[in-house]
Amino acid sequence: MKKKRKIHKRLELHHLIIIFTCTLLFISVGYSYLYQNLSLTGKGNLVEKVEITDDIEFTYIKNTWYNENGDRYYKFEIKIVNKSSKDIDGWSIDIEMPDEIQNLSFWNVSATASGNVLTLKNLDYDSLLAPNVEVSLGVMFSTPTENLELDNIKIFKDTNKGGSGGDNPQIPAKELSSSITLANSWPGGDNKKVFQYNVTLTNNTTEPITSWSFDMGVSSSTKIEGMWNSNYIDTENGIITVSNKDWNGQIGAGASITIDFQLSSTEQTINPIISNAKGK
Repeated sequence: MKKKRKIHKRLELHHLIIIFTCTLLFISVGYSYLYQNLSLTGKGNLVEKVEITDDIEFTYIKNTWYNENGDRYYKFEIKIVNKSSKDIDGWSIDIEMPDEIQNLSFWNVSATASGNVLTLKNLDYDSLLAPNVEVSLGVMFSTPTENLELDNIKIFKDTNKGGSGGDNPQIPAKELSSSITLANSWPGGDNKKVFQYNVTLTNNTTEPITSWSFDMGVSSSTKIEGMWNSNYIDTENGIITVSNKDWNGQIGAGASITIDFQLSSTEQTINPIISNAKGK
């Protein structure tokens, strides 16, 4: 009798082990089907509603600096690539930040910030991603976070494809005409001279734009002293990238905007060169 009870208990134990193993296997398979975690190497997953489908490769180049008010700024030049074997028509990206972001500007994408979540959405001309096709875009903003990395990302397949921007894939950004004028100059400290310049951007197209940027080439001894109505990145390689604030990005069709700033240099004369003036 005792021997039969032992055999019966062993059979019950084996049954429990089999049931537990099958349950774990079912959960594991179901979880891997529904979710594929975003890896920190920069690969996201394309999501439509709940189900995960094809993969998107997400990479970026980061620049960071403080402005004259001590605000921490970041510029991210982002590239996404369709690594699947199917077309992706309509996409959006949610990036969760540790802190709230402000002073948002962007190019080649539609972007909105709600609290500490940055949402990027395709424009009309770049909604379709064929296999191995890439899209380059950029964002710039301020946030108190130190050493920020974009590692909390969700990439969605978006059936509501209508972003802002033109529908001509050959013209991802509108060319703006630009002019630069020396308004004033005076002696500064440390044997430097201060130069005040005005840059005027003109939208010669028939449509308004909501954001703009341009590059300014300067000598190695020339530095920004102050820039009050635009954001800028001093790359320290002779190129300063300037872009709109969140309140002055719009330039109407045929209209212009003027940006004022000061440069300082040990040289007595300087010749800043404006290039790559574009609007979206």
